[in-house]
Amino acid sequence: MLTPPRTSTSLVLGKYFWLLLSLLFLIILVPIVDDDDWGAPVLGVIAMLTLVFGLRAVAGERRTLFIAILLGIIAYGLSTRSYLTGTDVLIPLPFQLAFYGYINLTILRSILEAKKITADVICGGIAVYLLLGINWAILFAAIELIHPGSLVVSSSFDQNGMSTPMDFLYFSFTTLTTLGYGDIVPVSNAARAASIGAAVSGVLFIAVFIGRLVGLTTSQAHHAETR
Repeated sequence: MLTPPRTSTSLVLGKYFWLLLSLLFLIILVPIVDDDDWGAPVLGVIAMLTLVFGLRAVAGERRTLFIAILLGIIAYGLSTRSYLTGTDVLIPLPFQLAFYGYINLTILRSILEAKKITADVICGGIAVYLLLGINWAILFAAIELIHPGSLVVSSSFDQNGMSTPMDFLYFSFTTLTTLGYGDIVPVSNAARAASIGAAVSGVLFIAVFIGRLVGLTTSQAHHAETR
């Protein structure tokens, strides 16, 4: 009888644990501080921590780290400038998308190439899923800024339309998980195409990641049994 191997419980020192923690803080704080005047600086600090831990997570290869640092500096610098001046809100979004997307793809490649299941690999998988939601939220925000009215909010839900980070984060995760309450509807072709991409990527990632974990569990169990 095959006995499933134990996974490593060394979370605190894992390179993905702190990234996951910062992402959770970011997602939890967005609805809390979304409407406050001091919300943007607080979210900026958490975003900076996410940037730092994201860089730590991809620090294995010098070239990868260099690209991530370059994208992170540009994204955070433009975001800070946009907040201080109150202008050019759209300009930082492509660089934010590039930075988080690059971090996401690098971590995804790493966990899919992992030879054994560890607690840190599981943290990495969860972080990838959360980063997917953030990536799609940024893309939805860009689409709405370029073509206002691409995402229509039910009048009974919110009179202000899509106007805050929470609106885009909420729509992104309800689409990523294929939950879709129907209170926000994509009406432009770009918004509909992005919604399809978000829904498909969410389902595919769960299927691929769970399949990889099952495959590694079976492989480790068989290896342990044949020793």
